[in-house]
Amino acid sequence: WSARHVLVVPREAGVDGLVYRVHWGKPASSRGFRLPVEAYETRTSLRFPLRDRAVALATHELADHHRGDPAQWFAYDFVGTDDQGAFLRDTKGENASYVGWGMEVVAPADGVVVDTRNDMADNTRPMVVPTPEELAAYGGGRRAIGGNFVLIDHGGGEFSYLAHFQKGSVRVAKGDAVKGGQVLGKLGNSGNSGAPHLHYHLQSCAEPLACVGLPSRFDGLGVIHVEGRHRYSPARGVYLVP
Repeated sequence: WSARHVLVVPREAGVDGLVYRVHWGKPASSRGFRLPVEAYETRTSLRFPLRDRAVALATHELADHHRGDPAQWFAYDFVGTDDQGAFLRDTKGENASYVGWGMEVVAPADGVVVDTRNDMADNTRPMVVPTPEELAAYGGGRRAIGGNFVLIDHGGGEFSYLAHFQKGSVRVAKGDAVKGGQVLGKLGNSGNSGAPHLHYHLQSCAEPLACVGLPSRFDGLGVIHVEGRHRYSPARGVYLVP
């Protein structure tokens, strides 16, 4: 008998093991044993995947809206901002009203592109999410949820998934070798997206949104009001300086 569990437990909780007690047979017999818990550390040296400033609106927090999907357990949503931290240029309610609309998205590390999508139209306006029927027109399923996306194999069982690019902006194709910092495309509002933003997560397989997500930390990332640059998993509402 063997067991392997993937758990989402805050590091500060200090959980270092799971205790099991198995009962069987008549008359009942039982045995107790303990399995250690190992914390996952990001292996790939990741840089922040945007060239410009942003605010983190979804992060690794347990209450985050991504938690319903194991592939997105450790997903981020980044919204571009200006130097003052504003994410809107105007109040017209258009995609172009967002500072991040069209920001350059960059590869977080060296790797090989294993999958992309570049043909999905951007949603007409912020807060207008595509219907299931509209997603079905693009094949539906996990390849449509992220809109236009790039999936990169970094080696060591770690893959970066970047989603919601502008239609036609993705500059790389399956099989391309990329370098960290290389421009992949432009931040958009395609797929299951409520506003122009970049969805990023690290995962453990070469299929989009098809396996357990992995914790990720970015090297050399600056945080407004915190001096220096650190290896960091951003918290919700924190303003980030690449």
